Amino acid sequence: MSLPDVSPELLLTTRRLHLRTWRAPDALPLHVLLQKNHERLRLNFPKTLAANRTLEDTASFIRERQREWQQRHAFQLGLWHPETQQLLGLVSLRNVAWEIPKAELAYLLDAEVEGQGLMQEALQEMLEWAFKEVGLTRIYCQLRPENRRSARLVQRAGFRHEGCFRQDYRGADGRLHDLDQYALLRADYLSLAPETT
Repeated sequence: MSLPDVSPELLLTTRRLHLRTWRAPDALPLHVLLQKNHERLRLNFPKTLAANRTLEDTASFIRERQREWQQRHAFQLGLWHPETQQLLGLVSLRNVAWEIPKAELAYLLDAEVEGQGLMQEALQEMLEWAFKEVGLTRIYCQLRPENRRSARLVQRAGFRHEGCFRQDYRGADGRLHDLDQYALLRADYLSLAPETT
């Protein structure tokens, strides 16, 4: 499969959000967001937190995300409030396997704005772009079974539960944890599109 032509600068808009590629000045708001939400992200995002201990680390993290985007290995967008320009979260398509083509979905949101439907809005826009513009066939998501809120979120977006990978993930606590896998196929998404967009 030939790789899609993906612009290095992307802005997707929803009613309440701007989803856009990282820029160098975004290091400070991203660092603040991750530090502010550190305790609640600790179990599910230990690698991201470890890669963002200092502001300089976060600047490097952004450069790495930009490199991955250019090489089409991963696509990460910041979620911004369109009026205040406050960073509210991020959404990623990572571990892209072009031979399928598929990618893993990951996302996080500031605790202050949870429960407002913002991530549902962001996911719908990201899925639309991923399936229709990038040409992915499959998007999957791995969640800890106790993360019921995220499970409901992806199921509302059309993802189906495919099973549980037992002791498949080592958490920040050092223990092995199970992961539930959910996935959405382009064909399923397109059949749902009038209802979900």
